[in-house]
Amino acid sequence: MKFDENYLSFVFATLMSMGVMPVAFAESTCLLEESNHQAEELTSDSVSSFSEEETTNYCQSQPQEGSEKPAISSTPNSPVTLSLYKPEISEFSTIQEVEEPLTEAKYLFSEFSPPPPQNFEVTQAESEVVEITGVSLNPTPGGVDIVLETANPTALQTSTSIEGNTLTAEVSNAVLALPGGGDFQAENPGTGIISVRVQQIANNRVQVIIVGQDAIPFVNVNPSDAGLVLSVTPEEVIQITVTATRTEESPDDISRSITIIEREEIEQQRNLSINLREILAREVPGFSPPDLQRNQNGTLRGRPPSYLIDGVPIDSNGIRGSFLNISPDAIERIEVIRGPNAVYGSEATGGTINFVTRKPSEVPVTNVRAGVDLSGADDSFFEGDSDGNILEYSLSGAISPKVGFRVNFSRERTETYYDGEGDPIFNFRPLDQSEAFNALASLGIYFTEKQRLNFTLNYYYNERVENNLILDQSVNDLPAGTSKARAIEVGNQDFIDTNPAFNRNTLANMVYSHDDLFFGSQVQLQAYYTSKPESQGVQDGRVLLQEVYVSQIDVENWGGRLQINTPLFTGASLFWGADYKHDRPSNTYDIIDADEFDESGGRVIRKIEERTFIPEYTIGELGIFGQFKWELGDDWVINSGARYSSFDVSIPDYTSFEEVEVEGGDLNFNNVVFNVGTVYKITDQFNVFVNFSQGFSLQRFSELLTFPEEGFSISEDVDQLQPQKVSNYELGVRGTWSSFDFTVAGFYNDSQFGVVSVDRGDGLFLPVRAPRRIYGVEATVDWQPFNKLRLGGTVSWQEGEVDIEDEGDYLAITSTEISPLKVTAYVESEFIQGWFNRLQLIVVGDRERAFDDDIDSSPVESYTVVDFISTIQIGPGSLNIGVENIFDNFYFPVESQVLGGTSNDNRRPGRGRTISFNYRVTF
Repeated sequence: MKFDENYLSFVFATLMSMGVMPVAFAESTCLLEESNHQAEELTSDSVSSFSEEETTNYCQSQPQEGSEKPAISSTPNSPVTLSLYKPEISEFSTIQEVEEPLTEAKYLFSEFSPPPPQNFEVTQAESEVVEITGVSLNPTPGGVDIVLETANPTALQTSTSIEGNTLTAEVSNAVLALPGGGDFQAENPGTGIISVRVQQIANNRVQVIIVGQDAIPFVNVNPSDAGLVLSVTPEEVIQITVTATRTEESPDDISRSITIIEREEIEQQRNLSINLREILAREVPGFSPPDLQRNQNGTLRGRPPSYLIDGVPIDSNGIRGSFLNISPDAIERIEVIRGPNAVYGSEATGGTINFVTRKPSEVPVTNVRAGVDLSGADDSFFEGDSDGNILEYSLSGAISPKVGFRVNFSRERTETYYDGEGDPIFNFRPLDQSEAFNALASLGIYFTEKQRLNFTLNYYYNERVENNLILDQSVNDLPAGTSKARAIEVGNQDFIDTNPAFNRNTLANMVYSHDDLFFGSQVQLQAYYTSKPESQGVQDGRVLLQEVYVSQIDVENWGGRLQINTPLFTGASLFWGADYKHDRPSNTYDIIDADEFDESGGRVIRKIEERTFIPEYTIGELGIFGQFKWELGDDWVINSGARYSSFDVSIPDYTSFEEVEVEGGDLNFNNVVFNVGTVYKITDQFNVFVNFSQGFSLQRFSELLTFPEEGFSISEDVDQLQPQKVSNYELGVRGTWSSFDFTVAGFYNDSQFGVVSVDRGDGLFLPVRAPRRIYGVEATVDWQPFNKLRLGGTVSWQEGEVDIEDEGDYLAITSTEISPLKVTAYVESEFIQGWFNRLQLIVVGDRERAFDDDIDSSPVESYTVVDFISTIQIGPGSLNIGVENIFDNFYFPVESQVLGGTSNDNRRPGRGRTISFNYRVTF
């Protein structure tokens, strides 16, 4: 008989973890002698506790093969009983040939499957029961440390088991004696880890249940001065599952700049604001600074990005959307591709931002959160209209072994926003004085290990419930750029036959996946539907449009996607498929009785007429794509692909806002884009990537249809149908070590048929096709010098130019699209267990070039905002505190500075000091 190598490694690792290494080696040496192997290889320095004579005597005292073996004990003071099975002995490796002790759970339960044991049980005999007096979680670069606080950690014995993505560690001879009593529960304690639960079970045993997000957690168990430490890491710290190539892929294999905002970071930032634009601005380099407008969606690298929810496009050709489509409480992570691409078709000239919703968990998890927020300055800080509140409830678990579910409900009330001077902020399309409700339901059905079906339904509704502020028109009597926009309180407004500001988004999504349908191919089939009506509130537009109006928008999208990932040969695969999207936007204006509006002091909003601003038209986009990936060994990855898209546009006859009769028509055209990129891994921690990719966006037909001239005809007068095709060139490096990681990337992109808005002479803007070019540099860094401290930040600089006359004379692009220098920084710590603190800032620099080129009416001046976030473990849950703009800085965001140079009613200050408190319990 011969030893099996894995068996010997398994026995050695197990016995060593129990403190019985010398005796265990002696026993193993006896077995080796029975097999006529060289026992001296296992009785050298590695077994120095036993001399050769002692080992020989011990072997002679053991029963021969087939007889009973006595219990093995480490020392008289800490007896350990061990009953082993008798395996078939094959070949073996010496201990010197084993690269490292196999002590991680992945080796004990995943890669090694020994024969069924007769009896494999470790018990701590005749020892006193140890009290676990506290549980703390310490984030690490790769996961989290779970510390079981006890005065005698070495006396604790652990065993582990695995089911699905859940690892259970059982601690014997222990009782849970937490100060607040009961069990310990934490949700999303670290990257890739869904939950951690510590609970008492029968017979003086404590269970630690760890649920991984996408894989089995790895656990190393080590005693320390603080207690028994379970160091937990997921199989992959970050997984890109949708955006990069629409397949699961390691970030190190992606030849593009990407940003992943995990659930933990979303939880932190939503303590400051539920506005997703603000979260993205703080976390994503190249994304434009925050703004408080209801309908603004920001730019990425100077161009509009494409927004998705679980891969479902929520953009429309006719109307640029807003972030008011989903609550942060329903989002598991945010995946961002920085730079033009055609991963999901059109509209991604700036990049792709995908909001991935929360999915079912394997174990029951309930979460409850309640909180308030206060904003203002001086006496206004605690006024009744300055406080908001939040309620959230979520439940996730399994109905059966093959069916999982999640439901998530949240409601948030935001009250009046105040600037740093203590005055209420006036905004034409405000986010304050609103109530938001989000309901998410997700159902996952696992037919087999390779087949699954997932249904997701998300409903979001945000309405301005207090409408008592109008613009103080007297600010426009002052020179532009010299006064902030001011609000006048007029009492609750009465909307008659029209609506106050609201956003509603209904999304239904179904995804079927099969991991091995044919020739080893992974197949995914998706179908979706979205509906997004919204009202932008009352606008006094008499300066430009000679009307008071309420803008009503309606967008409906539906479509589907088939994608297949087929292996070709070793290291190579082809990702291919087709998709279709049907887009139907429309925009009407409810004309308001201006005389009654004035006579009532802005309190009565009565609709007297309806006009078409954008007619209801449709666009159908059919795409066919293919992406080739080739891994040349472990160090080099090459990607290349192409996409062909065909478009059908149908526009009806209509009467424009200025009452011009327009003849409709049908349009057809197509487009092809390419990409190629490579990643070379210089070491396991450091790689360089190069990428060429193309993204495209259609001509925004809504801009052509809004103010047409007399006699305008769709079929005869709409030319330059070519989509805006953007070619992007990028070079970057990135490194990831245990306590330090960084990225640096430089980019250049250009487009021949870019779009720029030009004043037609009366203050209204029309689109003009013109060459554009944008270039910049982005960098990120994160460093954890020691366990309790972490710091880092981002830097992004970009510049952009447009040749309006197409004569080679380039001028600066407006600062509302090209962000000034943006720097973010943070430092976070947990020096006191259970008390996490984070201090962060965002600095926006100057930009004068667009003003010097007579593009912008005002230069951009720099400003800085500092925030503070704190989480304190209290009782069964955590108290979360967020302080935005802790120094109550008075400033104007970039867009307000630029537009405020034209009229003071657009010069809106940023939010002053705002404090949020919420208490969260997970069980």
